[in-house]
Amino acid sequence: MGLSTFFNDNLVDYAIKYGYDESSILILEDDADTLSRNQLQVYNNLLDSPFHIELSGANRNRMILENQKTSTSSDYIIASNEGLQTKLELVNDYTGFWARNLSLHLRDNKYLQLQRNHCLLLAIALTPYTKKFSLLDFRNEIVADYIPQHRPYGYKPAYELQIPATMMHDFSIESIRQNILQTLS
Repeated sequence: MGLSTFFNDNLVDYAIKYGYDESSILILEDDADTLSRNQLQVYNNLLDSPFHIELSGANRNRMILENQKTSTSSDYIIASNEGLQTKLELVNDYTGFWARNLSLHLRDNKYLQLQRNHCLLLAIALTPYTKKFSLLDFRNEIVADYIPQHRPYGYKPAYELQIPATMMHDFSIESIRQNILQTLS
């Protein structure tokens, strides 16, 4: 039971419907041959990555978890060829709120965990009208406003992080890769 079951349709169909790049569709289809022929740069980027990415956290099997089974542990561990390891958390916005408001809301325990573990936060906003991402480096101080009772989170505490417009980038796998490389160097 993955996201295809949740959406009652194939993820590839959704990717096509929302105008995802051909390379993303080929990756979802697990079509390395066509990717190597039609999108050689993306294919080579996947093979020649200067870091290794490993799934981590409670949902490392990429299944949607029940509320009580979710955790605040990071989604990925990135290891560079030099042996440097950094945790990376991935958050998604399917409404475009982040790009419109240049702010991001995190549950209090998630924000504190990112600070404590000096993680990277990859925030992706993908809608039919918005295809943006931002990479926040919690190895540096990330200032946020505390919200004692945040309505969207059931009146539980949260933090609001401001995302400067200069940190909102057009979404592409290559652009994300370059931002991670730049951040880690």
